[in-house]
Amino acid sequence: MTTARDFTAAPGRAGPLAVIACQRNEAMWLLEWVAFQHAAGFDRVFVVSNDCSDGSDRMLDRLAEMGEVVHLRQDAQPGEAPQVSGCALALAHPQMADVAWAFHCDIDEFLNVSCGEGRVADLIAAVLRAGPTDCITVNWRMFGSGGRRSWDGGAVLPSFTLTEAQLRKGRAMQKCLFRPEVFAAVHCHMPKHPRKADPVLRSSAGVEMPNAPLFAPQQMRHQTATHAMVSWENAALNHYAIRSQDVFLLKNLRGDGMALTHQKYRLGSPFWAFAERTEIEDRTILRHWPAVAARLERYRADPEIRALGPRRSPGMRGCAQRSSTGRAGSAGTIPPRNSRCRRCPRRICPTRPGRCASCCRSCRASAAPWCLMSAPIRSPRRPTRRFWRCKAAR
Repeated sequence: MTTARDFTAAPGRAGPLAVIACQRNEAMWLLEWVAFQHAAGFDRVFVVSNDCSDGSDRMLDRLAEMGEVVHLRQDAQPGEAPQVSGCALALAHPQMADVAWAFHCDIDEFLNVSCGEGRVADLIAAVLRAGPTDCITVNWRMFGSGGRRSWDGGAVLPSFTLTEAQLRKGRAMQKCLFRPEVFAAVHCHMPKHPRKADPVLRSSAGVEMPNAPLFAPQQMRHQTATHAMVSWENAALNHYAIRSQDVFLLKNLRGDGMALTHQKYRLGSPFWAFAERTEIEDRTILRHWPAVAARLERYRADPEIRALGPRRSPGMRGCAQRSSTGRAGSAGTIPPRNSRCRRCPRRICPTRPGRCASCCRSCRASAAPWCLMSAPIRSPRRPTRRFWRCKAAR
């Protein structure tokens, strides 16, 4: 059970802080994620499990007995979005009644607060200094795999420190810290159905943003916000979406949290290119690592948790080669984004190491599902004929 605490002592809040996550078969990462949430300053950790087969639901049961999480089970129906229904369960839970601020994220996302002592209350206090606030957006910061082909175990936070250098215009994605009393529902990226006529939405820097997306049930992005309104000031949401090639491909077996059908979990897909960022090193989140490591040691010392895992998924071995959507490059890893073709100065196709789309006939023939650097263009001699060629060559 969650123990009673003095929530009025910390700045920027008048009640407990909660984080909500919906998970399926995330046993390998679950303990580290739960330990980090407590180290970052969340008082209550709500985790909703759905049709798990790797023991993660039983692991959550044990963590709930230890008072570390509030575990909720659900059985999502076909076509139902598990994240939406799971968040509804969490919002309706009795222990959510007195929560002042809640944050919804996934198991591969970690809130990295850069102001104050790096705790959630410091972020809330910094934004509230700009004025009354009902919802705070925190932008993704993508951390790449560093060329890992397979997952060999270990912790996520100290293993992946390479990330993108700056926000990309038009590609900023956010998750939200919000006041549960103001919103009746939570979508995958933001709260919905405000209970007040004009809720105040601010960025992590305290800049007020248009609140229209909060009223649009299916909208997942703050599309009306300008680039100047979004930043990593005060906080960023570290997103470890890839970790390794086999882990990334396993997302196809887990399913989509919003019950969507897509092809983004492919090696070389547009989402892969968006997430595989290794431009600079950022280790600021490791300020919490001593506290996280101490909690992890305590969790793993428990006999029941130690018996359950975490262990390597049985479907992980060789899945990079056996993916139903394609295969890794002939060199076994995705090459660096600026690698060059052996035959010409163009950048190579990310899934065909050594050759660009113009030099590789097989890649040119199948560039639509394969090649990020390729796009259809019309031949100047035969305008009715379309063929594939590297964008970098034009």
